[in-house]
Order: sequence, then structure tokens, then C-alpha cells
Amino acid sequence: MREYAGNADGAERLSVCVITGFLGSGKTTLLQRLLARPALRQSAVLINECGAASLDHRLVRHVAESVRPLGQGCLCCRMRDDLRDALVSLIADRKAGKISPFDRVLLETSGLADPTPILFTLVTDPTLREYFVLTKVLCVADAINGVATLESTAEAQKQAAAADIIVVTKGQLAGANRTAALRDKLTALNPGAPPLVIGWDDNEILAHLEGMLASARAPYALGVIDDAATHTDGIASFTVRETAPVSWSRFAVWLSMLLSRHGERVLRVKGLLRTTHSTTPLVIQGVQHLLSPPVHLAAWPDEQHDSEIVFITRDLDPAQVMASFNAFMGA
Repeated sequence: MREYAGNADGAERLSVCVITGFLGSGKTTLLQRLLARPALRQSAVLINECGAASLDHRLVRHVAESVRPLGQGCLCCRMRDDLRDALVSLIADRKAGKISPFDRVLLETSGLADPTPILFTLVTDPTLREYFVLTKVLCVADAINGVATLESTAEAQKQAAAADIIVVTKGQLAGANRTAALRDKLTALNPGAPPLVIGWDDNEILAHLEGMLASARAPYALGVIDDAATHTDGIASFTVRETAPVSWSRFAVWLSMLLSRHGERVLRVKGLLRTTHSTTPLVIQGVQHLLSPPVHLAAWPDEQHDSEIVFITRDLDPAQVMASFNAFMGA
């Protein structure tokens, strides 16, 4: 196969960069930072989430024009047709002038995705190969939970092993020893991708990543892989929705108590909150026992203004979480 096979229109194939990493590692935050960089602003973005509701594409939409969710469910298991359809649709819409021109596609996978079937689809699907070339796989790992996640979760191991760029986040929160331990573990797992430790205001590393992704043209070196996905058992996803404004103080106490009691079983919580004292949404994010500081958005990303909190848990009854929420909020 030629490096740039072109397509029916004779155009050069577009680069696809896959961003993977386990739940709560910081993929969406890194994606937001990268899309604000000058060389990456003309990127189309596809975001896949495992939950029944998609939030990440709403959080990214205010920094990029062509952002689309990839269905509801894990892309690596049963949604590879959705990936093909979404990519072909991007090409069709660009040709028809329905969306602005874009230079590349950034694909953020679900935090539970085994990336190898996704990469297999991108490399082997005849239709996709006419228009796209897989060029980079970037894995995000957080220094707080990264070592434990790698030791206990097959998906996280496969995400790191498939990467040619690894970014370590939350190093300042984790401390030097835990960050070094994660770097050592990642290097042992994937010696060809030395981990880059980043803070969200680290312009030097962001500029380095910007250059790597913007200049990506050589095809990703894909070895012999099995396109069958595997997943950790006992994982469930569910969404808590509330149409009425909620009291931030009550909600904060409820969520803090939930994470304190069941933190090991809450793999991720992320949501947009409509509070009683603000007309704009509050973004809340948590991983296990750690709750990040809430962030106010300047405006709602779309017409939906209800509170929506997506949980991904292991061995935790959704009905129990919902009952405690309703009791605390006085429903």
C-alpha cells in the first residue's frame, strides 16, 4: 500500500489521531487544551462515551466547530459501523459545504474502550482507507490512580500499550513519588513511548503535542492485533437527571458523601449542573474519592438546560445512588 493512496477524488488522505485513556484520566480536558492551539483549530472531533448519555461533546463544543458524539455505547465492542458512518459523513458534509474544512480528525474513545479493535477498523476498512490514515495514538494516564488502574484493568493496559504518545496528568496532585511510579510502570509496558508529564498550564508540553499531532502524516505502525474487545466485569453506566435547579451546597454534600462511602466503586462521575444561583452550567467531575473543583461555563453548550450527571461504576447499584440523590435533594 502506498503511503498516501488518495481516494476517488484524488485528494490526500486525512490524518486520524486517536486519543485514549482510562476513565477520569483527563482526555477531554487535554482535548480542549489542544483544540485551542492554533495549528489544531481546524480539526474535526469525534467523541465516543460508554454511558447512556453523552456529555463530553457538549463540553468540547465551545472550542471546536465540528464536534460530533459517536452514539451511546462502547465503540470497540459493537459500534464500529458507527465509526465508519461518522467518518464518511464528515467527508460528505465537508464536500457539500455543510461544515467548515478540516485538516484532521481527532477521535476520543470511551474510557472503557479497548483501542485495538478501533485501530483495526481504521487500518483495514476499505472505505475508510480511501479517505483516512491512522497516524497517532495518544494515551492519557493520571498519576493519582494510574498505577492501580494498570494493575487491575485490562483496558488500561491495552490503551497504554497501543500508544505512541503517553501523557501523564495530575502529577502535582499525586506528588513526585506516585508520578515516578506511574512513569516507570508505563515505560515497562511500552518502552517506545516515554511518558510526558503535563500540567494544564504547561505551554511547552502542549506546544510539543500540538506539533506532533499537526504534522502527523506517516501511518501509525500497527502490529499484529486481535480485533476482539475485552472488558472488566461489573461495570455499569447510568445517568441522574434533574429538571429543576438544584442547591449547589446540598449537591456538593451529597456527592462528597457518596464518593467518601463508595469512592473505589465510582470509576467516573461527570456532569453539567443547573444550580439555583446561576443561569450558566456548572461542570462537575470526580474519579473515585477525588472530586475536582467545579468549573462554571460561560454559557450552556446547547438548548438542553437540565442537570445531567453521568456515572460509570463498578458493583454499585444505580437504584441506590438515585434513591440517595432524591432523598438528599428533597424530591
